Formats: sequence, structure tokens, C-alpha cells
Amino acid sequence: MKLQNKTRLLIQLSIIVLVVIAVIRAADVEAFCPLGGLLSLGSRFVRGSSSCQMGETQMFLGVTLLIGVVIMGKLFCSHICPIGTVTEWLERAGRKLKIQVQRIPSFLDGALRSLKYLLLLPVLYFTVTSSELFCKTFDPYYAATTGFGLDVVFWYALPALVVTIAGSLFFRQFWCKYLCPLGALSNLFLFIIFTLGTLALYLILRIAGLDISVLWLFILWAVGGFLLELFYRKSPFTPLLKLKRDPLTCIDCKKCDKVCPYDIPVSQMDTVNHVDCTMCTDCIAVCPVKNCLTIHRKNWQRLPAIATVVLVALSLGFSSRYEISTFSERWGDPGSEVYLSSYETVVKSVKCFGTASGLMRKVEKQKGIYGMDAYARSHKVVLYYNADEIDESVIRKAIFSPYKSRVNKFTADFSGPLHVSYFGVSNLNDNVDNVNFVRALSQSPYVYGFESDFGEPVRVLIYYDPQHLKAEDIVNLIEVEKVEYKTADGKIEQAELNFEVEEGPEFRGEMPVSLFRQHIFSPFGRKFKEYQQADKANVRVFETGLPGLESSRIRRYLPYLMSHVSRQDGVLGLETFYTDRPLVWIYYDISQADSALISQALAAPKMVVSFSNGEVKEFDNPFKSDGISAVRTIEKLNSMKQNLQKGIAFLGIFSDETEQGE
Repeated sequence: MKLQNKTRLLIQLSIIVLVVIAVIRAADVEAFCPLGGLLSLGSRFVRGSSSCQMGETQMFLGVTLLIGVVIMGKLFCSHICPIGTVTEWLERAGRKLKIQVQRIPSFLDGALRSLKYLLLLPVLYFTVTSSELFCKTFDPYYAATTGFGLDVVFWYALPALVVTIAGSLFFRQFWCKYLCPLGALSNLFLFIIFTLGTLALYLILRIAGLDISVLWLFILWAVGGFLLELFYRKSPFTPLLKLKRDPLTCIDCKKCDKVCPYDIPVSQMDTVNHVDCTMCTDCIAVCPVKNCLTIHRKNWQRLPAIATVVLVALSLGFSSRYEISTFSERWGDPGSEVYLSSYETVVKSVKCFGTASGLMRKVEKQKGIYGMDAYARSHKVVLYYNADEIDESVIRKAIFSPYKSRVNKFTADFSGPLHVSYFGVSNLNDNVDNVNFVRALSQSPYVYGFESDFGEPVRVLIYYDPQHLKAEDIVNLIEVEKVEYKTADGKIEQAELNFEVEEGPEFRGEMPVSLFRQHIFSPFGRKFKEYQQADKANVRVFETGLPGLESSRIRRYLPYLMSHVSRQDGVLGLETFYTDRPLVWIYYDISQADSALISQALAAPKMVVSFSNGEVKEFDNPFKSDGISAVRTIEKLNSMKQNLQKGIAFLGIFSDETEQGE
């Protein structure tokens, strides 16, 4: 068949090329996902936060998608959606391979249409109540483009992908018609009076004081949408612009029926208001009679394609101009007569809901702060406070996180002691700054560590080799304007810095290498709930040295190691500590486990890791024991900890809540 609708094909090809480029470059394949944007907006209204992966671009694309549905139909489905494009092409390829397209009986067709609403219900509910995109667990597009990435549940996504591909070969647009949650949501806006009417009723009842879960609204939408589609597949009011057929000029060639991706009997309808219509205009393109098929009685065949481009351009324009808060929370009771002041700052480590909620948990402990808004794209944070209780310096201290980190490994000829010098540094505000500060200091191989504490300017101690480096030279390292660094995939990037030394350097003393190693070490640990219930007389601690724990690259796998060893019956927790060397302590119940099995689990070449979504994966085990092991009682271990911690505090400015470098 000749290509009749070249404009639509050009848009589809452009989208597929962009997706392929994104996959090759390992870029964000969700960057233009309208469903994720709509779900994230829903989450923003329901619980005050949005998904980490969804920003203004996806949100505005979602809004313009719905506007397009109301005005002209499901334009995203016919022009942009990669799944729709690929399944449509697969169906055409199948015909060339002589694969016969099957027609599903009407009774089965009706039953199958329920599936997309059954999928839409958990997608809506679990996303808006958790700010995590549930659709990613099974989305065939996301699974295919990420190679079944971390958020994908393999046993959800694999059947979805197989059904999508196989279904498109034997049935027209099987995924789109029967399984797509976005298709179900789009159809709800074709039945706009029902959808907006039920939404208005829900809001009125909520305003009236009835505590009705949003789940009931979503159930009503899913059930109502399915019933409307099952018994009344025509949309009387929307879209506003519809396909029209002139029965007086129609020659009944039925070419329009044959070319329709959804098997809509266009030749039997004067107004094409079927809910499956996506306004692809293939029927207009193939019609041999001029102006027999039109849009709103006008020869506007290219209007849907133009409208698609315009709506996408508008959404991209709005998203670049306006920013929507990723996170918004209020707490406490400042009093009805109190006017809250606002304090605005940039916290570069605030990048999503998770990091914003982490900051909120920190600042809500401060008396006088009653709310926070966070904007992921600009990293802007706005805190709302009572100026009669606290001032802005207290807020800055509440935001600040003390930090310590190793910078370089010790050179082979260095035996100590280290010199410790104080610097007052400005613009060292958050963890992103801390990482860049390490990069600046690492320009010299003779800087071995630093730590910070709140002050104005921020108080910093730097540990270095006095034989090769003077404190005055460190000022030049700190105040460098740009620094190059290597990313995890080996690329060379450049970070722009604006640190300034406002105080110091001031020599504070010497520190032995052994005490520095112990002090700068990043402890990690968690005891499971079973530990609290266990008979402490039966609890033992398996101890072994793990030299790799001093490496931040290896240390980031500690949660995986904890998951791996917890698969052993009787394991109650895991901690790391530094004595004369880095150690791991694994708590276990001797009535259920023994040290030999735990040692075997630690030495296994692969770590078996369980994730919160139920998936289990294997990873190479980067942890290698030094071969020196022991079994201790809890009493012995606690006594050891107390003796070791006595020597850790140094020079009096270190905080007990100091964060550890990555």
C-alpha cells in the first residue's frame, strides 16, 4: 500500500529516531512521557509531592494531551506514542508476511476493553498515593528502552511486552485498544461530562468534610469509563472537531474501513465519534473522493498533525517558563494570628521527592519552621517560619548538614602524622557542594580528608601531608574556578566552583594516621525488627575485616550486602566499624544460624538482592574478607565500641550528626 499520510508518518519517524538516540546515549527515555506527567500532577494534588522522574515538561505535555483529546481527539496516540507507532508498523509488516489479521468477536471485544480500566485503577491509585510511577513496573515501552531497568518488575513487563508484540501481529492495535492505561484515561476525557462531574462531586464531598479516599473516585472512573465504552462507544460532545463523511458523495469503496488502524466502520458513519478514533486521518488520505471525508466539514487533513506539533511546542514553552513545586508540606500549628515569613535558598542536593522529603524531616525538627516547598529543576527551597520564634541564621543552620570525607589515598611513603588546619569557607552549603569541594581538594594528592561544621562562613578542617603541602597552598585549591573529574562511565566532565576562603588557614594540630582512619570512616548499620524480639543470650556477632569498606565506590553496595546476608535464617542485622581496620559485624541468632554459613554468604561471588517491588537480582560481590574473623557476644562488642569512641572526638568542632562522604 502506498504511503498516503506522509505528514503523520514523518512525525512518527521523528519520534522513533529520538527514542533510538535516547537509548543509545542512555538518556532519559521518560523525558516526554505525558502519562507520567499527569499521574505526577495527580500525586502533587493528592499528597503534595510529585514523582522524582517527572518534571514540568511531562506535566505540561500531559495537560496539553488532554486539551488535545477534548478539542480534536487522541492525537498523542496517533502521532507520538512509540508503542502505537511500532504496533501499527508491526501489523503492516505482518500483512506483508501473509499473517492474517484476526477480528475479535464483539462479545470478547467488549470484555477485553475492561482490561485497560483494570490497569488504570492501580496505576492511578498507587502513583498518586506514593509519588512513584506504578506504570513503570509493567510498561512495555519503558521495559524495552531500559533493558528491563531497575524499576521494572520482570514478570509484569515481560508478558506485557510479549502480548504487545504478538497481539499487534494478529490483531489491530491490541495494546492500545485493550491494555493501555493512557488510552483508558484519554477515553475518560472523551466522556468528559461523566469524568468532570464525578470529580466535582468528589471535591464537593471532601470540602463538606467527608473523608473519602481518592480510591473511590478512581473506582468510579474505572467502572464508569468501562461501562460507557462497552454500551455507548460514541462520544457525543468531545472532541469538538470530528471527522465527517458526506453520504451524498461517498462511493462506498470502503477504503476508509480497511485503512483504519482500529477497524472503525467509517463508511457507515456520518460523524466519526467512535471512542477508538485517534484522528490519524488515514481515512481522509486514502479516500478517492475529494471532500467526502473532512474534519468539521473542512478540508483540514493536516490539521491534527499541525495541532500535535503546536501542542507539543506550547507544552515545552510553558515548561521552560513555569516551574511547579515537586514537594509541598505544612506541619505544626503556628497559630491563626501568626503571619509566616518565607526564606528562599538553593539546595543543589534537592533533586526529587526523596531528597526533598529528607530535607523536610531534618528542618521540621527546628522549632519555628512550619512548612516547605521544593522545586527539583532549580533546586529552590522555600521555608515558611515564624519570625517571632527564629531568624534566618537559625534556618540556615537547620538546613546545613555537617560532612566529612576522605579525599585521596595515602601515598606509599607517608606514615604521618597529618596536619590539621582550619578554613572558613563560603558557598559550601549542601552535599553537591561537598562533592565538588572534594574534587577541588583532590587536585593535590597530599590532601587526605576534610570535614565541615555549620558556621558563617562554614567551618572546615582539612587533613594533609605537611611535608609536601602548605596550608596556604590549600587556599589555591579551594578557590579554583573550574575542576575536571571523571564520571562513572569514564567521561571527563567539568564542574564550575565558587568557593571562597574567608577565614584562615589556621593550624589546629597533628593527627596520627590510625586515628584519622578511624575518625573519617563512614559507619553503616541496621538491626532488623527481629533483633528486638530475639533472646539476647542467643545473639552473637560475626566479625571479619573488609578492607574495601574504606572505598566509597565499594561502600555504596552495603545495602545490597545487607539484603544478601539477610537471606540467611537467623540474621538480625549488619554494622560496619573501624577499629585497627574496617570491620563488618553481622548479628545472628545461634539457635537459627551459625558463623560458617554467614562466612560462606560473605564470600559468595554473587550477592542475591531483594528489592521492595518483589524483584530479586544478582550482583557481583565486591566485598573481600581479609581472612581474619571472630565471633563476639553483644556485651563484648558494646564494650569495644565504647572504648574506641572515646578517642574519636578531635579539636571540639565535630558534630555527632556529621554526614559521610560518598
